Amino acid sequence: MGKLTDEQLKSIKDATGKMNSILTEVGFLEARKAGLFTTLHTGGASIPGSFPITGKDLININPHVSFHINGGPVSMEDKYFEAVARDTDIAMQVCTAGNLRTTLLCAEMARKHGAFERFLIATDTPTGSGVMPLGLIYTISQIASLTSFDVPELIAAATEIGLPAKVLA
Repeated sequence: MGKLTDEQLKSIKDATGKMNSILTEVGFLEARKAGLFTTLHTGGASIPGSFPITGKDLININPHVSFHINGGPVSMEDKYFEAVARDTDIAMQVCTAGNLRTTLLCAEMARKHGAFERFLIATDTPTGSGVMPLGLIYTISQIASLTSFDVPELIAAATEIGLPAKVLA
């Protein structure tokens, strides 16, 4: 058998990505039906050969919580932050190890659409780069300094006080 062309490899990769997306949606639907609490990492592809979760994927999969929703160097398209806040019940977890611009956008969209009780602050550690003992304080400080949010409401978003029963249910 000869070597596959770049076009053939791309076709296989595209088909695999679509199949993974379909299987993921079905798996999450079955998990929810079984009463399981579902989470989804939306911080981008972090394992070679994996595929990033797009805003459209996130809304279709509909987990209870979207971890790392603020992405990293690259995040989902801006329009989906508003759609998630406005049109879903997905809790939006931003993290220190993510994109600051989209952290601020996510917080603002959550407030704009009355969904701030679903806005969660975390660090996404430990990771391969270690732990961030002051990560929550760092992220709270950034958001408070660059927006009009009050520090107490950001502390609530970073602690158990910020986890309403409907997120945990």
